Order: sequence, then structure tokens, then C-alpha cells
Amino acid sequence: MPNPDAPAPALPLVTLDELPSQRRDALLWRHALELDYDEVDALVRERSTKSCQWRWLPPSTERVAVLGDDGRYHLLIDGAFLCTPRRRPRQAAFRRRWRPPPDVWHEQWCGWWTDGSRYRVQAPADARREDLGRPIGWGVQHVGWSVTLTEQRTDPNLVPRRERCPIAEPRGQWPPPQDLTTPLGRTRARLIEALGADCHACRRCPGTMVDHDPFTAYARGLLCRNCNTHVDECPHLSGCPWADYLADPPAAPLRLLYPSWRSVLNHPSTRRKIERLGIDPFADLRVHGPRSDTTQYQRSV
Repeated sequence: MPNPDAPAPALPLVTLDELPSQRRDALLWRHALELDYDEVDALVRERSTKSCQWRWLPPSTERVAVLGDDGRYHLLIDGAFLCTPRRRPRQAAFRRRWRPPPDVWHEQWCGWWTDGSRYRVQAPADARREDLGRPIGWGVQHVGWSVTLTEQRTDPNLVPRRERCPIAEPRGQWPPPQDLTTPLGRTRARLIEALGADCHACRRCPGTMVDHDPFTAYARGLLCRNCNTHVDECPHLSGCPWADYLADPPAAPLRLLYPSWRSVLNHPSTRRKIERLGIDPFADLRVHGPRSDTTQYQRSV
């Protein structure tokens, strides 16, 4: 039986020139401020022989929200609670308070920062360097507590955000709140209705982010946070869920415009890349807007 914890086998080497033109240009644009063509090619060659993930997990078969005695719901995925550490706590004080199931152990690092006039959970961007090093100006406390579960279970989609365990909710495993009052919420609802609520790339986690091609302004699919962050870094031609997603975006036939597609056109990083490269890959989009047919933009970076 194969070891599920073993790393994925080596994959064929791929060069930048071997990638489809849209993906090649997207990678060059992504790294335009840091790398030149040869350096992006070297990056693709280096990464292409390795899997984009250490191992691709199968789709989850069980996802349910369980109410705890703290009044919050805790997310159970394939028999494991997302909000509890995988190992028994190491700290002696925590080990004495730790109890086995049906209790769920929680741990959290809580930080604070102050300069004498402001009090925050972390230092603001404008904090002076000397303030950051003062022992009386900042601190971190490691806290742990146990929650006893009840028999009440429900669909995670029905749990309001304020009733979700705060440890797990920011990790992106909870389904996004259903909101049809905003353009983005309606786009997400259409993607879920047509293609399902799980991530359209890894199929493991709930789809929380509407992914789109900034050069065409059209939605490509619904992704979990991890896939949405890294999918465009994939250097593979095939044999990778991200490569398959990019080769045939699930939402392409729906022709759904990303509601805030204009935001990228004048973003500060966009302007810096245009100044460095001397070309504007969004010129056609600025003048004519998104195309109504299925033709992709011809762009060269």
C-alpha cells in the first residue's frame, strides 16, 4: 500500500517556452518587478520537477459543524477538528488541563502592542523600530482551553460567521457566508450552482475565493485560499490539479465577469510593472472592455 505521507515523485522538466502563451505571459507579468526572462525560465525549470504540493489529499468526505459548550460551532472534517492541534500539548500546564474527546483542545497565540498612546493586537505599519523592541511595548501570550462538544450538529454552510470557532474560521476551511446582496456574492452563488461549492482545483476545501483572469476579466472558478494564492505559480503542463485547472478553467463556459475587474488596471503594482516593461498588457481591456466572445487576449509581456 502506498504511503500517503510520502512526497510526490519527480515530474518531467518543463521550460518557460513550453508553457502555453497565456500561462507564460502571466508568469512573466507576475515576476516582472523581480526577475527577467531567463530568471523566470530558471524558476520554472527548477519547480517543474517537483509537485506543487507535498501531496495532494483526496476530497473530504465528511464536513460538519458541531456545537460546543462555548456557544460556538467547531468544524469537523474527515473525523478531525480543524481548530485543535494535531498533537497533545507539550506545555506541562496545558497537559494537565488537556482532556481526550469528546473534548476539543484549543491553543492560540495572542499578541499585543502599545506605544503608550495606542493599544493593538500587533504593531501598525508606521510603528518606530525602537518601539518594537521595548519589553513594555509588546508581548505574546500562549493560551489554551478545552471545549466540550454537544450532540448538536449542522451544515457548516448554515453557521453564521459570529458563531464559528475563531481559531479555525480564518484558515479558509469554513464555507464563505452566503450573501446575494453584493455582485461578488452573486457571482460566487452562480459558480456554486453550476460547478459545486468545493474548490474547483484541489476539490478538497470549500471554495471561498472567486478566481479570475485579470487579462480577460472573466471568472475562471471558485478556489480555496491556498489554491487562489498559488495556482498561477504552477509550472507543469499536466499531471497536476493546478495545471489541469489552468488548461481548462471550469467557469470559462459561463462567461462570468469578475465584478471588480477594473481594480487591477490602475493598481500601484500594475503601474510599476508597466513603467519597467514599457508595455501595457491591459491596453486592449482599457479601451474596449472585456470581449463578449471566447477569444483570449493576445498579449505579450
